[in-house]
Formats: sequence, structure tokens, C-alpha cells
Amino acid sequence: MTSSTDGIGLRIPSVIKAGAEIDADATLVIRGLLQPDADLHLFIDGIERRAERTDLQGTAHFRLAGFVAPGSHQVTATYNAGSRYAVTMSARSTFVIAPLIITVQTVPATPGVVIALDGGAGTPSDAGGKAVLGVARAGIHVLAVSLPANNPATRYSFSRWSDDSWEPIRAIRIDNDVALAVGLRIAYLTPIQFVNLDGHPLDESRVSDVVISGPNAEVQQVAYPFAPVWLQTPVPAKHTGENGLHITPAPYSLSFARYDGLSVASAGQMRYSPSAGGTWSISLLLFTLRLDAKDALFGTSLRESIRLIGPSGPARLVNLDRSGSATLVLARGNYAAQVQAAGMAPFATIALSRSQTVIVPVITPLDMFVVATAFLLVVAALFATGRGRRLVFSLIPAPSLPRVSWHRLPLPAGAAWPWAAGSPARSLVAGIITVPLSPPTIRPRLLPTAAAAMQRAAGSRARSLVVAAPFVIGRERRLVLRLIQAPAWRQGSWYRPALTLGAAVPWSPLSHRTASSPVRPTPNGPRWARQFGHSSTQVKPPASSCWCNRR
Repeated sequence: MTSSTDGIGLRIPSVIKAGAEIDADATLVIRGLLQPDADLHLFIDGIERRAERTDLQGTAHFRLAGFVAPGSHQVTATYNAGSRYAVTMSARSTFVIAPLIITVQTVPATPGVVIALDGGAGTPSDAGGKAVLGVARAGIHVLAVSLPANNPATRYSFSRWSDDSWEPIRAIRIDNDVALAVGLRIAYLTPIQFVNLDGHPLDESRVSDVVISGPNAEVQQVAYPFAPVWLQTPVPAKHTGENGLHITPAPYSLSFARYDGLSVASAGQMRYSPSAGGTWSISLLLFTLRLDAKDALFGTSLRESIRLIGPSGPARLVNLDRSGSATLVLARGNYAAQVQAAGMAPFATIALSRSQTVIVPVITPLDMFVVATAFLLVVAALFATGRGRRLVFSLIPAPSLPRVSWHRLPLPAGAAWPWAAGSPARSLVAGIITVPLSPPTIRPRLLPTAAAAMQRAAGSRARSLVVAAPFVIGRERRLVLRLIQAPAWRQGSWYRPALTLGAAVPWSPLSHRTASSPVRPTPNGPRWARQFGHSSTQVKPPASSCWCNRR
């Protein structure tokens, strides 16, 4: 085979990882021809490493194990024909042996963690918690981790390696680049402060029985004066099928707390994840209650103290400021407040479930005096108005008032009762009732006269008649209804005549009030007719009917 240029063509990678095999090829051309079965020698940094014979293509293949130290090196391939042709040829090149890389990531990311190989000085982790080491040769090495020094606010502890190694110093086989993770636990000295739901600080002396739960079933009980506590990060864990580590969020939480003896914690809701320089503000279920003492009538502020009874039972006195108010921080529950002032001070019931303002009223002696005075004035005004009206009516001359006559007629059983009403609003009912078995009854017609009319003053006696009339009418109606229940009274028909004020109603059978009705005088007449000076008449009604009135 032919080639255009005489000499040795040397080919080798420019960068070779430490421990990797060195692969170099050298092609020999003499007088334009590829020279098969020729001896070529390979030198690295002037030291002969290998001799190979060319193949039919005139190429010699050199394969060397990775024993060369990391760095830049010179390689030379030579050909010496000896006395046969007296030809000597060579070719030079350079390559770099790159070290193996070990990358270590701290979890959580922590700067200043030193990773050392084979007892060396080691490499500290950067701000992101990563450290990178170079390995000059492949094989088994010793890898160690050194933690930063503890300080008054931070403590460090080793947890594990990501390849399931649990010791800080361990052996590791390096054949290629390696990525590892080292898990740490860091404890931070964390101050604790208690606030209400509005974020205002609380009186810590009233807080007790505080229990804090942390990751990995950690439980701490703290007490007043609540010094800073050490809170640790969770133990790093490994996901199945992954090489690295991760931290599952497991913050601390408040499990229990009391304020003034009342439970004010909601378990598991107040959480905190430790961090460098952090402060845990624990919010308790407390609310702001503002109490205002005011006059119930005038609304003015009072400065007397308030007696407050809480859910736990004991009562306490709350002093008010100049504006008559007091602001308290209390746990949720039912409270009762009463102002300690003269007069009537009712209890104000408070269901505290949020921050609120409550007005506690007081009925002062001044309020009671004003109400009593107003009541007496109203009663006096009503009394004066009533007596004045009666006085006005009494001054009206009697002759100028209408004449009112009132008559009560005695009737036999089964007959109607004529009734003279003193008010046109009251009407009477009269009608014919058929009585087959009763004898005819004589019904006189009454004509009222001026002598028989009774004079009454409209301002006094007329009102008494109007008030008594409904009661009397009601009783007479019940009597008539009872009489109607008899079999002889069931065949009656009823009429409602209109009545006038101040005169008796004339009663006569409607069916016989015509000019042809037979009317004859009675010499003697009834006693009531003779008494009032009336000439009585006798009306002969049909044998099967009689008269009665009904409301």
C-alpha cells in the first residue's frame, strides 16, 4: 500500500481520565509505502512503555494500563531499521491524564464540611454544601468527612452516606467519577416566644404545661421562663432507586399549652422548621377582649372596676382606665362581666371566640330617679286629663242634654223582652215565634213621654249605660237562646228593628201594624202602664204567634 508522506503518524487522545487505559496508534510509511511487520516503540516522558509490530496496514496499536499520574505527558513513537536500511524515524505528541472526580453533597446544604481522601488535607464544601475531589489513580481509597466545629448556637452531627455507609470514615473503590451525599443533623439553639392570634406578645408567666413535638418522635416539655431550646433538622432519607439523600419536611409543632389554666393549643397546627438564627413565635388561641363600663340610660363611661368570671370559675376584678375601659387577653370560652357600681348592674354574658369589644351596662341611681320621675309625670298628666274632661261635661247645663228614658218590661216565660238601648250601635232583634200550645199574649204599645224620660248627664251617667249595656244584653241573649231550645219555640221567625238613643222602642206585631188591625183599650191596663201615665191598649195577635226580641 502507498502513502504520500514518509514517517510515523501518531494518534493519541488529548485527555485521558486517571486510571483509564491509554490507547495510541502509530502508522509507519517508508518511500511512500505502508510498512507491515515493522517494530515500533512507544515512549512516555522518555520512558519506553511498549513495543508493537505493525499490521498489514502498517499500523501498530499500543494499549497501556492507567498507571500514569494525572497531568500533562509527552509520548514518542520511534522506528529503527538497523543496518538493513539505515533508517530512523520518530513522532511526538502530548496528552493529559485527568484525575477521577469525587463529588460530595452535604444534606442539608452546609458550608465548611471537609471531605478528605486517603488522609489528605481534604476539600471543604462551598456555600451550597458541595465538595469536589480529584483521584489520581483508580482503586480503593479512604474517604472521610470532618464536621465544622460547634458553636454556642449550632451543633453538627453525622448521620449517613448515600451509599448506605453509616460511618464518617469509610473505604470506597474509585474506578470512575463518583457522586456521593453525606447526611448531617444540625441543631439550632432557638428562642421561643408566645403571641396571641393578633401577633402581640403575651405574659409568659401565665403560660404553662408547654409540650413540643419534633421529627423522629422527639418530644420536649418546656416551662417558664422558657429558655431557648435545641431544635434539630430531620434525619436525611434515601428514596428507593436513587443515589442521593433528601430531607422529608418534619417541622416541630406545639402539642399542648395552657394559659391561665385553660388549654390554648391546637395540636399540630403551630409548626416551625429550625434554621440558623431563627426564632419560633408560637401563636396561642387567645383573643383580645375590651370591656367598657357605661351608664345604661345616658351612655356615659364609668370608672368602677369590673368583676370578671371566667370558664375556670374563679372571679377577678379588672380595673378600668380613665376612659372607662380595659383590654384583656383571654382564652376562648364563656365569661360573665359585672360592673361593681351602685345601682342595678346586670351580668353581661360573653362567648369569646374572636377579638371583640363588650359594653357592660349599669343602671345607676340617677337613671332610676329619672325613670321614676318621668313615670310620675305621665301618671299625673293622665289623671289631670281625665278629671278635666269630667269637669267640662259637668259644667254643661242639664236641659241642653238629650233626654234618655229607660224601661224594663216584665214579661212572662216564653215571651220576648223589649229592651231600650242607650246607644245606636246596639240593635235588638224582634220577631214572631209561632207557639201552637201557648195562649195569646197581649202586647201593649208604649209611647214615651217627657215626664217619663230620665234626664242623664252625657259626661257621667250616659257612659255608664253604654258600658253596662253589652254585659246586660249578653246575659239576656243567653236566656233567650235557652228558651228557644224548647220544642214550642223552634218555629219562630226573627226581625231586627232599628233603635234610637234615649227612648224606649215601641213593640208591636209587624204583621198587625196596619189600619185594619183590631186594637182595643184596656180599662185597667198593666201596672207598668198605669205607673207612667200611659193608656194601655190590648192587641189581639193570632192564636199561633207571640212576640219576642233578640240581639
